[in-house]
Amino acid sequence: MGSFIGHAVPGSLFLFLSIWSFIGTLIRKHQNTKPRRGLLRSSGTTCARLKTHAPVWYPCPGKTLSKIPLEPILKVLCAFVGVLGELFLHQTWRLIGKNGEFVEGNINNHSHAAMYCFFGLSGVVDLVMWYGVIPLPPMTDYVIISASFWIEGFLFYFHLQGHSEISVRLHVILYIVIFITAALFLADVFFTQHHLLFSLIRAVLIAVQGSWFYQIAYVLYGPNPWKNTPKNVEVLPIAFAWHLFIFLTLSFVFVAVFNRFCGKKYTRDNQLDEEISDEETEDIPL
Repeated sequence: MGSFIGHAVPGSLFLFLSIWSFIGTLIRKHQNTKPRRGLLRSSGTTCARLKTHAPVWYPCPGKTLSKIPLEPILKVLCAFVGVLGELFLHQTWRLIGKNGEFVEGNINNHSHAAMYCFFGLSGVVDLVMWYGVIPLPPMTDYVIISASFWIEGFLFYFHLQGHSEISVRLHVILYIVIFITAALFLADVFFTQHHLLFSLIRAVLIAVQGSWFYQIAYVLYGPNPWKNTPKNVEVLPIAFAWHLFIFLTLSFVFVAVFNRFCGKKYTRDNQLDEEISDEETEDIPL
C-alpha cells in the first residue's frame, strides 16, 4: 500500500462499494424490505430461504441476478486477490526471518493482508447465511462487517509509528471515518428501526473513505508530494471537510433524482413480486 497505486486501488473499491450500497439502499427502501430479526431457514433439498432480516449486502436488480449473491462473491474474490498481492506478488509472505526475528519490511504487508482477510471473512459469512449452510444468529453479517472495519481502523491506528506529521494527520482522519463506519454497522444490529438512515450514512462515509485514500495517494505519492510543513498539515482537515461536503451534497441530489425517475418503478415491481412470494411461502414448511 506504500505507493500511489496501493492507495488508489482500495480507494476505488470503497468508492464502488459506496455507490452500490447507496443504490441498493434506495431500491430496498422502495421495495419496503424492512430488516427484521430472524434466521434463514431451509426445507429439504430445495433450500427455500425465508430472509427474515435484510442482509448487509445488496442483491443485483432483476429476477435472475437477484438469486446470485454477487456482492459476497466479489468480496471474497477481492480479498483473496488482495492477500495474494500483498504477500506473494511482492514476495513479502515471510514474517519471521532466518535469524528468528520479524522482517521489518514485511510487517506492513502482513497488516494489509489481515485487513483483506477480515473483509473476505465477511463475504464468507454472507454466503453462509444466504445459503443456510450454518444456522447463524440473525444479523451476524452486520457484526462481522463491523468487525472488519474496526480491524481496519485498529491496524491503521497502530500503523503511524515513525511517520511524518503530515502522514499521521492523513491516517488519523482516515481511521476516525473507519471507526464511525464500524459503529454504524454495529448500531444497525440493535436499532433496526433506523436501518435506512444508518445505511445511507454508511454509504456516504465509505465514499469519503475511498476518496480520502486518493487524497493520501496524492499528498504522499503524487507528482509533487506535499512537504511536511505546519501549513500543509493544517490544510488537511479543511480538505476532509470538503470531501464530506461534496459527498453529502451528491447524496441529496442522488436521492432526489432516484425518487423522481426510479422510485415508482421499483415500488410497482415489488408489489408484483410480493404477490408471487406470498403464494410460494405458504407452501414452505417451517
